[in-house]
Amino acid sequence: MYSGPITYSYSQATNNPYLFACGAPGLITGFVFEYDNLFDFYLTGSARVIAVRNVAGYLDYCSYPVEVQWVQSFREKVAWEILGRVAHLLADVNTPAHAHYDQHDPVFGGTDTYKSTMGQNNLYTNWKYLDGINQDALYGGPIDVTNHSNPIKYLFYTSA
Repeated sequence: MYSGPITYSYSQATNNPYLFACGAPGLITGFVFEYDNLFDFYLTGSARVIAVRNVAGYLDYCSYPVEVQWVQSFREKVAWEILGRVAHLLADVNTPAHAHYDQHDPVFGGTDTYKSTMGQNNLYTNWKYLDGINQDALYGGPIDVTNHSNPIKYLFYTSA
């Protein structure tokens, strides 16, 4: 299990005087910051800036991490973007061509049987979220991840 800080890069133009530890004063066009876990970051906005992107596009690394409190609108944007990326990866790992590492890029001559089948006549529209919820009779319902110490890791490892 990964227990270190999570590092994230985000562009947001600012002129924050507290980031003097990260290079020469001037317009900052982006940040590289880290936080301990996404849940706490979402609730509190606490993070540490470890580098800033200057106007020329280069990273200036901080001589020490600068503690920051991000405003709610910014931390919501970051948290939902990260959760969206994780959801996309979880969907990929549950797609046969991704889970089996099949070549399925048509540019290189690959085909994805699952994608082709589901795409025919919009077949995928025959299933809705309630179909998944109503799988109680066949499979015991949705996967219960509440009793696992790392639910997202559990979903990735049991889905592929």
